Amino acid sequence: MIEIQIYNGNGGRFAVKDMFGGYIIVRNIPLTGQYVYVHINNAFTDFDVYIDRVPAADGTFCAPQTIPCRGKSPDSVVRVLFQCFENYGTLSLTTNADPGASIVSDIDGNLGLTPIISKHITPGNHTITISKTGWTTKYFSFSITAGGTRAEYITMNPVPVEYGDLYVTSFPSGAFIWIHGSDTGFQTPHNFTDLIPGTYEVTLKSLQYEDKTLNVTVFANACNTFDFGNLIPKVGYGSIRITGTAGAHIALAPHGDTGEIIPHTITEIVAGVPFDITCSLQGYQSMTKAVTAIKDQTVVVNFTLPLIPQKGSLEVTSTPHLSNIYFYGTDTNQKTPNTFTFLDPGEYIVTVKNKPDWDDMTKNITVNPGENSLDFQLKPAGSAVGSGEDYGRLVIAALIAGGAYAAIKRKKK
Repeated sequence: MIEIQIYNGNGGRFAVKDMFGGYIIVRNIPLTGQYVYVHINNAFTDFDVYIDRVPAADGTFCAPQTIPCRGKSPDSVVRVLFQCFENYGTLSLTTNADPGASIVSDIDGNLGLTPIISKHITPGNHTITISKTGWTTKYFSFSITAGGTRAEYITMNPVPVEYGDLYVTSFPSGAFIWIHGSDTGFQTPHNFTDLIPGTYEVTLKSLQYEDKTLNVTVFANACNTFDFGNLIPKVGYGSIRITGTAGAHIALAPHGDTGEIIPHTITEIVAGVPFDITCSLQGYQSMTKAVTAIKDQTVVVNFTLPLIPQKGSLEVTSTPHLSNIYFYGTDTNQKTPNTFTFLDPGEYIVTVKNKPDWDDMTKNITVNPGENSLDFQLKPAGSAVGSGEDYGRLVIAALIAGGAYAAIKRKKK
């Protein structure tokens, strides 16, 4: 039990109360010099004193004391809040899961949420249960004596998290995927990995199709496939603006040539239904694109047609004739003189060979659209170390062979 006495400055007693804890309120105390004295005749007592709702004193006693508390007026309201700990212990408890871990004692019941300091712990042996969502439940046993104090730090372990995957598909594909009202930035089909198991609100959004929202359940350690099926086209019409190579003819599948040329805007197109547009112009490569109109909008599609590359020809001659012709080191199975046609313009590496009497010769040539020619004057094999007489004989032989070849060509004609 605790006894609290309230006196004014003259020593007159205005209240006496014996109890384990609670409030004492004394009104209209005539304060001498605006002071009131609160006498607490008990050990292990926690108290707060308010005068006219303003804190005047607070503390914890381990022995009877008298506290002077200054008031503000001669007629004040004194309120004393106190607890007697004569028959209890004090427990201070924190965890690595703070704040918010629930503390329940098998004797004293619910002690609150961490971090806590409870000064009303029944002396004896206790087992407390510490729990918090996402953490494994912890049990802790301790003993406490009347007036004793325990300070404990409890280490808790997070609950191991298992994950699952979610594969989202739709027809048509390309719909943007939103989860719980937030844009993920991904489009169908897409596989989300390492999701916490549970229910997800998934929404598919598309300019051409109506939004579709479904609740999807993700199970742990599994690839959860969810098909949204056919999306519903938005009802309405839109326009297609076709730009690009001016003068190109515009055709729509399956209707064919529209009779229009670039640039042109096609109106009253059913929204959400894809169709093919083909643009063509002489001298250019045709181009086809799949286009889908959007309700009440104009979709711009560019058809810049590439030019059809012009071809070139290359006449390869040599002295002596009947030399083998190679392009980029590959035998063409043709002999000089020979004209190659329908060549793409560009750089070519040409080699001619006439073994064993003549050295190989390689040249680079740029083939331009139209006619091109390349001539090789082969050197006799070993001419770098042979005599001038030998070289002369080989040249004469080459000229004779060339003349014979020319005569054969004339005879064939």
